[in-house]
Amino acid sequence: MSVYLGDLELATGGGATGTGLPVNTYESFLVNGTGNPAGYDATTGLYTHPNGDYWLKTGNTINTDKTIYPDAGGTTSTNWAATGNTFTGPGSNAGLAAPTDGFLYAATLGGAIQRWSKAGVLQATLPSLGTINQRSFGTNGSNNLLAAGGGTVREYTTAGVATGFSFSYTGQMSTNNVYGVDSNGTYIWVLNGQTGEAFRYTQAGVYTGFSITNPSNQEDVAIVREEALFIEDANIPDGFDPTTGAALPASGAVAGSLFAPDLADTTKFWTNYVGTIREYTLTFSKIFGDSTARTDTDSGQPLFIKLK
Repeated sequence: MSVYLGDLELATGGGATGTGLPVNTYESFLVNGTGNPAGYDATTGLYTHPNGDYWLKTGNTINTDKTIYPDAGGTTSTNWAATGNTFTGPGSNAGLAAPTDGFLYAATLGGAIQRWSKAGVLQATLPSLGTINQRSFGTNGSNNLLAAGGGTVREYTTAGVATGFSFSYTGQMSTNNVYGVDSNGTYIWVLNGQTGEAFRYTQAGVYTGFSITNPSNQEDVAIVREEALFIEDANIPDGFDPTTGAALPASGAVAGSLFAPDLADTTKFWTNYVGTIREYTLTFSKIFGDSTARTDTDSGQPLFIKLK
């Protein structure tokens, strides 16, 4: 028989005995139905080998918590669930930021920033930040705020005081096209609202030469930890892998043309939908397995991929 390794085949001399094959490699098994062999579930295609390994029959996928099979390859999947917490905010075009201090911040017309509790109580209005685009408002991935406008991204404390850090994005777009800015603490992303292209910068404000494009209607960009970049598409955040730019599968209803990940509670996400602030729970799972059914070229038996 043989072990299928992607586009390669490695000859072996015996049956599938779980003898330490690496995760993400392929092995053929003779299966006749649920429980035959013991540990096989024909409905899901999952085979729990007697030695504790987990194998999934090709042609099947499993969408589950990414920590279940930590070393297995797969695609990140997002799920949105409204919590029911909503309140009337400062306006339909107000960008949102939710830094680590536990408050929400909203950019109002004219550059003034409002601080809100997450129960919808206005706490304070900060001094005007000057030339900023209302939509282009986020965090530095921690407890400072980022605001873009007039060709420049600037950083402020949550008291509205400039930290002195700034950089220009005019090498990538005109001063009038900026529609979003946000960071996960590793990279800063700035969105061209006319083309839907999000440009990636280092935390020092240096353009990395990498960008991701959402080819539809865009108004904001937000990054959640290292897992997903979201670009708004007709009031629905579309998710992308921030490393490859590949689109991410999503489930659950969500609405909002301006949105922000909550850095104090990383399971929460906030949107501004026509002036209504809404809270969502955002969870990440992973789609494991190989959706293409494959068979072993020697034995004709179905191939399984090792998950763990």
